[in-house]
Amino acid sequence: MGCSASKNELSMAERRMATGIGHTGRLPQQMKMPVETKPEQKTSLNSKSWGRASLASKHVTVTPQNVGELPKLDKGGNLLAEEVEKRISGMEASKLIRIGNRDIRYAVLTQQGFYPDNMLKPNQDAYSIKHDVGGEGGVSHFAVYDGHGDEGHQCAGFARKIVPKNVDLGSRRMRVKAAKDESEINGTKFVFNPKIWPALTQKQCESICSGAYIDTNKSMHADKKIPDTFSGTTCVGAMLYGNKITISNTGDSRAVLGTTRTQMEEENPAEDDDDVGDIIVTTLSHDQTPYRRDELDRVRLAGARVLTIEQVNNNLPEPESWTEKEINYDGDIPRLFKKTDVFPGTAFTRSLGDSIAEEIGVIADPELVTREVSPEDRVLVLGSDGIFEFLTNEQVLNICMNHKDPLHACKDLLAKSYEEWLEYESRVDDMTVIVIFFE
Repeated sequence: MGCSASKNELSMAERRMATGIGHTGRLPQQMKMPVETKPEQKTSLNSKSWGRASLASKHVTVTPQNVGELPKLDKGGNLLAEEVEKRISGMEASKLIRIGNRDIRYAVLTQQGFYPDNMLKPNQDAYSIKHDVGGEGGVSHFAVYDGHGDEGHQCAGFARKIVPKNVDLGSRRMRVKAAKDESEINGTKFVFNPKIWPALTQKQCESICSGAYIDTNKSMHADKKIPDTFSGTTCVGAMLYGNKITISNTGDSRAVLGTTRTQMEEENPAEDDDDVGDIIVTTLSHDQTPYRRDELDRVRLAGARVLTIEQVNNNLPEPESWTEKEINYDGDIPRLFKKTDVFPGTAFTRSLGDSIAEEIGVIADPELVTREVSPEDRVLVLGSDGIFEFLTNEQVLNICMNHKDPLHACKDLLAKSYEEWLEYESRVDDMTVIVIFFE
C-alpha cells in the first residue's frame, strides 16, 4: 500500500482521533486503544517538513494548580447534571427581528463536549451572528463553526471573527459599487448613504459568501498566531435577505429546513416524499465527506488515499467507494491520508485551515444553495455534526416543532443529542445549534 509509517506512529494517529484531539470522526466501538509509549520512543512524522515534533495526542497535563478545574463525575464516570449545565452557553433569551416580509425569532446554544481521556479539552465549536450586513437593514448572517485538530478551538475562534467581517465588508463594497454604477448611469452624484444603496441580489450574496470563506482561509494561513497546519474548522452559514436564504457550507456541519405540509400535499403526497408526519424536511447542505462520490473522486485526483482505520490497520486496499448511512453507529468512517503517511486523517473533504490537508484536496470553497422562503417554511436549523451524529434531520426538526420558542428547541436538541451520545459512546462531542423560527 506504500505506507512507510511505523506501527507506533499509527497508534498515535488512532489515539488522536479516539480522544477527539484529532480530526472529527468516531472510531469503531470494538477497537482497543494501544498502550501509550514513552516519550523517547515516539517517532517524528516528517517533523522537518511539517514543523511538528510528533502527532501524539496533546493531552492537557493535570497539575495541582488545575486539578480543581476537573469536572465532577458520577459513579459511572459521566458528568453530573450540574456539570453538564455548566458546559452550556449562548443566548439567555431568543430574539425577534424582521427579514423581508417575515418576522423571525432565533436562538443559539453551544455545549462543551466531554472526553474522559482529556477532561480539560476546550469547546472547539463556535458561532457568529451578524445583522444589517453591509449596512443594509433586514439582512442577517448566521454561522456555526466546528473546530478540529489540536488547535481547532483557535481556528474556529478565528473564523467566527473573520467570516462575518468578510461577509460584511464584501457586502459594503458590492453595494457601494452598485450605487456608483447606478449614479453614473443616471447622471447623478454618488451619495455615501447605505440606506439608499441598491439591495443585494442573489448572485451578489452567493459571491459574497463564497469569497468570505476563501478569504478567511487565506487569512488563517497567513496569521502566524493561528496554528492551522493540522487543525481547522468547518463552517455552515445562512444569509437571510429579502425573502431568500443562501446557505454556504464547507465541511460536515449542517443546515436543514422544516416546512409544514399544505392540504394539497397531505391529500396527494409526492412519490419521492419519504417524510413522515406534519413536516417536510429539506436538506440545504450536503456533508462534504468521502461518502460522496464526487468529493471522493476530487480528493483522490489531488493525491489523497481514502481508508477507514480498520483498513489502514489491516493493510487493505482502497475500496472503490462507501455506502453512506444516515446514522453510522459503528463509527469507522473513511478518512483522507497522505500517500505514505497516517495523517491528516480528516473525515471530511472541505475545511477552513488544515494547510497540510489542502495538499491532498481538502479545500475551503463552500457549496452554495439559495432558496425562496415560502409561507409554509417554519424552522431553519444550523448545527455542528455533534447534533446530527445520532439524530436524523427529521428528528431534529420534529424536536424544534414541539416548541414555540427557539431557545427551548436549542435546549431540547442539546439534551437529546447528549443522551444519544452516551447511549452509543463513552464520550460526547462539542455541540452547537442555531434555531430560527419563521413567524
